[in-house]
Amino acid sequence: MPVSPIDPAQGSRPVVGNQPASVVAQQQPPPSSGSGGRFFIKIPTEQLFSGLSQILFLASVVVIVGISIIFLGLPGLPKSVPGSQSNKVGPFAPPINVADVKFPSDFQRDIFLKNFQDAGKTTDSGQRYKLLQDDYTRLLGFYTGDHDPKTRKVLEQFSQYMINNYPDQAQKSIYTVPCFDSGCGKVNYPQEIQKIKADLTAASASAELKDSLNKNFEEAALSSDKNFQWSTYVNALSSVKSTYDLNKDQAVLAIYKHLADFITKNYPDYKIPPQIRM
Repeated sequence: MPVSPIDPAQGSRPVVGNQPASVVAQQQPPPSSGSGGRFFIKIPTEQLFSGLSQILFLASVVVIVGISIIFLGLPGLPKSVPGSQSNKVGPFAPPINVADVKFPSDFQRDIFLKNFQDAGKTTDSGQRYKLLQDDYTRLLGFYTGDHDPKTRKVLEQFSQYMINNYPDQAQKSIYTVPCFDSGCGKVNYPQEIQKIKADLTAASASAELKDSLNKNFEEAALSSDKNFQWSTYVNALSSVKSTYDLNKDQAVLAIYKHLADFITKNYPDYKIPPQIRM
């Protein structure tokens, strides 16, 4: 095969036919093993460095992935968050003396005590807070029902415990204990309400209704919130209407009319709901 002169475009390599000599040499069959000769495959220098670069690149990727796994963890696996142990709480002791609570029923007592028991079993701060918040809400309901100063004092103790131990959550909830008894405020009944209270004593209403209305009047008299006063008086009016619908007692009807007139006169910006009008 004729060998052409050196092709300037190919550098210093001779050209055989139309191909560089090195390529042609690679295409030649190897000499037989019996000839005793050696055969060397010539690898272009640029290909050698190209392969080495790929190896170094892959090694770098492996190192980066390994570091990411160490510091970030594998996707989908729980990560260790600094300070996560702060959600854990220690042993629990009830913030109040349960013997001081006047439970309206055994059912309420069982739920109340179970919440305390479960609060003592859990070490999760959020779960314990929910259990205690439920008991606080129940105790607030007990005080709303009995207006007992003893219940209020227990509620105040519970409230202070929640504010001290859960300051972040306490900012989102209402832990201000209302005043529903004369031991924490001065009761000033309006003149019209004093007259209604006297008429209520003479009416043939049940003792339960009389007690409920007197508590409503006391709540309204102790509050300075007009919205709360209005809603309390409307609740009382609704109870009077329900009683009259049952017994048709004219004395109860007279109480209804006097109370409705009082609400309309003193709370002109509010409307008595149509379902309790007569």
